[in-house]
Amino acid sequence: MENILGLSGLFVSFLGILFIVGTKIPILAKSAPKERKKRPSLILKLKPFWDLLCEKVESFSFYGFLHKILSKIKVFNLKTEKITDIWLRKIRQRGIEKKKEEDK
Repeated sequence: MENILGLSGLFVSFLGILFIVGTKIPILAKSAPKERKKRPSLILKLKPFWDLLCEKVESFSFYGFLHKILSKIKVFNLKTEKITDIWLRKIRQRGIEKKKEEDK
C-alpha cells in the first residue's frame, strides 16, 4: 500500500513538473532575446594575470619555498614549546605548594 502511495505521489509530481514546463516553454519561445552589450572576453581580462603568473612560476625556487615553510614550522614549534614550558612550571609550582601545605 505504501509503495502505491509513494509511486502515485511521484507520478503526480512528475505530471506537475511537465505541466509547469509545458506552459512556460511557449511563453519563453515568444519572448525575443534581449540584445547584450558586448563585453571583453574573459581571456582578455585574465591575460595580464596569466602573464604575471607565468613569470612567478618561472622564477619559483623550490628550496626557497621549502626554507620559508620550514622556518614557519620552526617558529610555531618554538611558540608551542614556550607555552608548554609555562604550563609545566605552573604545575610544578602548584605541586610544590601542595607539598608544603601537606607538610604543615
